[in-house]
Amino acid sequence: MIFVCTDELCSTAVECDDIIKRCPNCGKAMEEIKEEDLNGVQWSELGIFWRDKRSNEADSRAFECFKNAAKEGDACGISNLGLCYEHGYGVKADVRQAYWLYQQAVEYEYVPAYSHLGDCYFFGHGVAKDEELAVELYLFAADRGYVPAELRAGRAYELGHGIEKDMDEAFKWYRFAALAEEPQGYLEMGMCYRFGKGVDEDPEVAAKWFKKAAQAGAPEGMLRYGVCLATGYGVEKDLKAAAEMYQLAGDHGDALGYVNLSTYYMSGIGVEEDQEKAITLVKKAVDMGSSEAHRLMGIYYWNGQGVEANMEESARYFILAAEMGNPVCMDHVGWLYLKGKGVEKDFDKAFMWYQRSAACGSDYANIQLGECYLKGYGTEQDIERGLELVKKGAEDENDFAMFLYGECLERGIGIDVDFDQAVELYKKAAEKGGEEGLYRMALLYSEGNGVEKNMEKAKEYCKKVRPDLTYSDTCVFEDDWKQEMELLLASFRISE
Repeated sequence: MIFVCTDELCSTAVECDDIIKRCPNCGKAMEEIKEEDLNGVQWSELGIFWRDKRSNEADSRAFECFKNAAKEGDACGISNLGLCYEHGYGVKADVRQAYWLYQQAVEYEYVPAYSHLGDCYFFGHGVAKDEELAVELYLFAADRGYVPAELRAGRAYELGHGIEKDMDEAFKWYRFAALAEEPQGYLEMGMCYRFGKGVDEDPEVAAKWFKKAAQAGAPEGMLRYGVCLATGYGVEKDLKAAAEMYQLAGDHGDALGYVNLSTYYMSGIGVEEDQEKAITLVKKAVDMGSSEAHRLMGIYYWNGQGVEANMEESARYFILAAEMGNPVCMDHVGWLYLKGKGVEKDFDKAFMWYQRSAACGSDYANIQLGECYLKGYGTEQDIERGLELVKKGAEDENDFAMFLYGECLERGIGIDVDFDQAVELYKKAAEKGGEEGLYRMALLYSEGNGVEKNMEKAKEYCKKVRPDLTYSDTCVFEDDWKQEMELLLASFRISE
């Protein structure tokens, strides 16, 4: 049975088996109506009723309703029919048809259609991509109070897509969306105050906006407020409340909520330790397609936390996360292939993953590429390019880069020998805890080479790498230094 509101200003329509006497929106009387008596507006309202139920069956019914509304010339129906075609709701996706329908709805000056048409131009759906025109359409709809367009305009100004970057303008549009009580607007305001975008950073205000977003049902708002509670950012630190917020975030569809909560159960932070539950949670996040969840599973298998240690299974999860675009895992997968950990050693794949990670902005990957170029791992040896990359890393005080550049200076690899500078770089690398720097300084102290001989100091540095004085197989040493290091460690073990 179909029921419509008797208040023409409301026009709510519902379809169900039960008799509906009062409008769920305005409280006015509802009356039953036959399909053949529905007008365009009522068909659109009925379509919205079914669209919001979000199921395949409901989508099909919504599509039919919007199609009937469009036949009646209702702009809302035409625009929503376009959404059905764009996203494949109840019909096979057809972005060209969606673009055409949005154009028709714009002819009726239906404001949301301007924003939808903007999406077509922004993403190149059914038409050539044109970000500038997209932003013009967003701003047209935003100026007329269409909240999704306000958010899109804010994002365009924030990122400089289709318009000159302007955080003041971005903040303005996010604020308008928040004033319209849009949960995503609350979240964006929190992000502005959290990271000082268009406004001074203010932890307390940021936390309040995140809390507001969480209370309004925004999953990321729950996650962000959970982080505030976990770290004491803008609120009193409360790990138990953070765990509860992470649970809510996960239950509402934000996989990172489950990821964070998994680490809590694994270590007993804010909750009673329960490694089995930790694994259950991270597996849920894996099923939700989270690259961070795959990364965490890789860590659990690597360390044997909650599962039996399995380097091959760990590598499998890291590779899956890297293929999903996780830059941290791209770095790690490069290292796995470089060292042959959990996978067969493959310099070509190592170089490829470091390249992909570097393209994502990873400084670590650039340093690893420097090593590949210096040693010809997975690529033709290019000493000049390798030196350029490791020198940049050394200037940024990365411990591994300082070691690599120091080695080049000591051995005269593509550069004049400068042993004193090399020792200074090794010292800095050791101070930062880099195992190569610690081992190299241990050898130098044991030999009295460049520094005063001091066996106790040498042993101290070795123990900082491994307290049991065994050799770390992750250390990047050439064979001559590796052999010397193993002999030194053996002598220390015997003396103990």
